[in-house]
Amino acid sequence: MVDVTIMAWIYGENYDQFLPQWLDGIKNLNTKPKRIIVCSDRPRDIKGVEVIVKEIEPDWKVPNPYYANFICNYTDTEWMLLMDIDDVIDSQCLDGLNEIDADVWLMGININGHEKYLPPQMSNHSISTDPNCYFCFGSPFKRKLALDHPFYDSPYTDWIFWRQIARAGAKFEWANKIGYKYRKDFSNSMSGWANAEVKWREEALTL
Repeated sequence: MVDVTIMAWIYGENYDQFLPQWLDGIKNLNTKPKRIIVCSDRPRDIKGVEVIVKEIEPDWKVPNPYYANFICNYTDTEWMLLMDIDDVIDSQCLDGLNEIDADVWLMGININGHEKYLPPQMSNHSISTDPNCYFCFGSPFKRKLALDHPFYDSPYTDWIFWRQIARAGAKFEWANKIGYKYRKDFSNSMSGWANAEVKWREEALTL
């Protein structure tokens, strides 16, 4: 077991169909997490998982950063791993996390059979200033980072978070392995800003 909370969010009706696959991935982990929490917009009975109900507020741009901030303050583990409910975690994802001397353990993702990784030569400065964005949730990070740098209300909240913690001096280590399978690459997020909405891109680059 490793001192990490795996947290996923689920809201609306469309994502319930992905719950069985998500749960199978969690069940098949070689190294088990201390806590598994699902933040939901309504009561859901999810076997073997702690479900926290938090209704969506009408003034939120997206629920994800609010759910993430809530759970990071709610849980008590050293590490966090945030996921969408339609992602499938790899069985080896948490293997070796106990030995990591870093604040973030950057993992690749599998998108439609294609593996994508952050270029390992990137420094904190290049991570925080690069006009492209190579990040997604799905990499374990120290919970304290989110307490000191809360997730911003934006569709690109994960990218903003990585940029801010890099600027603050977080220590990144490259895992050189796939953390999970990503159902869909909406904006080519691990390799650039292609097809991303301009206003969100411009906002992310200023934060």
